[in-house]
Amino acid sequence: MAKGNHYKLWRKLLSPRRLYIENGELHFSANVHSEAGQVDRTPFERDYERMLFSPGFRRMTGKTQVQPFGEIDFIHNRLTHSIEVAAVCHSLAKRVFAYVQDKGDVVSKDKEPFVWATKAAGIAHDIGNPPYGHAGEAAIQSWANRIANKIEPNAKSWYDIELFDGNAQGFHLLSRCDPRPNSYYHFTCASLGAVVKYPWTSVDAKKKGGKKFDVFSIDEDSFKMIWEELGLIKGEKFLRHPLSYLSEAADDICYRILDFEDAVVSGILPESEVRGILTACLKPEDREKAKSGKKELQWIRGKIIGLLIDEFTSQFCNNYDSIMDGTFNKGDLRSCFSKKVGIGKMLSSLDKKYDALFTERHKVLHEIGGHYQIPRVLDGYWELLKAMFSNNDRSVPQFKDLVLQRI
Repeated sequence: MAKGNHYKLWRKLLSPRRLYIENGELHFSANVHSEAGQVDRTPFERDYERMLFSPGFRRMTGKTQVQPFGEIDFIHNRLTHSIEVAAVCHSLAKRVFAYVQDKGDVVSKDKEPFVWATKAAGIAHDIGNPPYGHAGEAAIQSWANRIANKIEPNAKSWYDIELFDGNAQGFHLLSRCDPRPNSYYHFTCASLGAVVKYPWTSVDAKKKGGKKFDVFSIDEDSFKMIWEELGLIKGEKFLRHPLSYLSEAADDICYRILDFEDAVVSGILPESEVRGILTACLKPEDREKAKSGKKELQWIRGKIIGLLIDEFTSQFCNNYDSIMDGTFNKGDLRSCFSKKVGIGKMLSSLDKKYDALFTERHKVLHEIGGHYQIPRVLDGYWELLKAMFSNNDRSVPQFKDLVLQRI
């Protein structure tokens, strides 16, 4: 088969290399197969499993998806959500790979990197989220603004806190490779590319009026090296990795459907209302089964997820060349859906119901508590850091050095 137009670019996009620090300088691994156990597992499988078995991932069981501290163990948390996103990533990546292979841009040996890098991004996409999710981000930002009024910070790294974003914290954790490589996730370039939706820094976000971002200013050097390795720098513009559209789509599929399944179980929305929205876009034969009442909501949810995977795959393939060229200007694949018919109309109908989820009394009370708890914790750390760095007589040198190694 003749090589496609984007064959050379995919050689870069699927880079298995990792960044290292040696003598205070960043550099890439010389031999990607030098790690123990590499014979049986690709570097991308290792990315996935490093996340799966990590303490940080296990702690996500206590982090909110939508409903905090659910009294029913059926309700999703960030850990169960991330596992489901990884599963949908797997399905999307396999389907898209078949299309890209038909275009001659990838070959059969690229399938594992293609699929596993997308899965690794899926399972890792929320690792940087603070407690209480977006409410936790807002609490950190509010604390930073209060502190800024006292100290008038002038370093650009203060934007990392002032505009704190869980996505950027995730990239920080996944890309960091100091001071001990085994202490961090240390993802490959391809998996890092697949997880980043907003490839610019907090400084860029500040210039754009607080726009979302995925990279802290303190990670700018490593980010630029990784993006150059991936072939995603075009002039002064940093492009999205094509696989990031798939991990984003998987996240969109899971939370938009499963959040409402949780809402039904929690008693926030009546099942009849959610069933009505979901069944409207089923195939006629499935719609009849659903309307008969013989099929549970979980069966309907499964059918809808299948339809969404089909639709997102189609939109990626339809926009493939512009995605690869960096000229795709709709933001995400969902923006390609019609809001008036089918899947697009269903998603729009669900969007209108989110107010009921976000204003639910149990959720609001916990998030108010988060706005009290998180600043108190940060105040404690702030006083500790001030004391450490103003201590000229080095009366606590061992403790100070220990803390610096851990942050």
